[in-house]
Amino acid sequence: MFTFTSGTRRVLLLGSLALAAAAAGFWLAAGLERAPAEPPRISGTYLEGGRPMAAFELWDHQGAPFTPTRFRFQWTLVTFGFTYCPDVCPLTLSTLAEAVRQLEAATGEGVETVFITVDPERDPPEQLRDYLPFFDPGIIGVTGEMSEIRRLTGSLGIAHMRRDYNGGYTVDHSSAILLINPEGQLQAVFTPPHSPATLAEDVAAVRDYWEHR
Repeated sequence: MFTFTSGTRRVLLLGSLALAAAAAGFWLAAGLERAPAEPPRISGTYLEGGRPMAAFELWDHQGAPFTPTRFRFQWTLVTFGFTYCPDVCPLTLSTLAEAVRQLEAATGEGVETVFITVDPERDPPEQLRDYLPFFDPGIIGVTGEMSEIRRLTGSLGIAHMRRDYNGGYTVDHSSAILLINPEGQLQAVFTPPHSPATLAEDVAAVRDYWEHR
C-alpha cells in the first residue's frame, strides 16, 4: 500500500488549491464578460433598449424619398426647426455641425446629421438646399406633408406649434437634438443648452457602449 508522506500531502494540497483558484478565476472572468457595462453617463438622456419611431414618408432636400430606412446602418443626429427661425435654429445647427467635426477629429468616425423642418409650407426642398450649407454641406434637410411630420414628431416626443402674429406666423418648437442608432431607434435625447464638445463626447460614449453591449 502506498503511503502519503507529509511532503506529498503538501504538494497535493497546493495543487488542489491552485486548480480551485484557476477554476474560480475562469468563472469570474466569464461572469464579468457576460455582465453588462454601466450605461454611459451623459449630459442627455440615454434610452436603454432604444425607442421605435413611427413610420413616415418625407423627402430630403434633393427631392429623394426620406423614410425610416434612411436611419438604418449608421448613427444619426437629428434636430427639428425651420429656415425662418431667427435664432434658436441657427445656434442649434452651428452647434451640431461643430460637434460632428469634433467627433470626427477625436474618433475618426462621424455621424449623419439631419434637419427636419416643422414649417413645410415655407421650407420646400430647394429652400433647405440653399439654407443648410451655411452650417455644413453634409446636413440633410427633410420636408414633406405636415401630417407626416406630425406623425414622426409625435412618436419622438418633439413639440411644435404654429403661432400667428402681425399677419404672419412663426413656429414654436423643441430644440432638442436626438441620437438615432443604426437600427433606426431613438437612443438618446439632448436638451439645450448644447455644447459642441459635450455633445461630441456624449455621442462617442453612447456609440461605444451600444456597439459593445
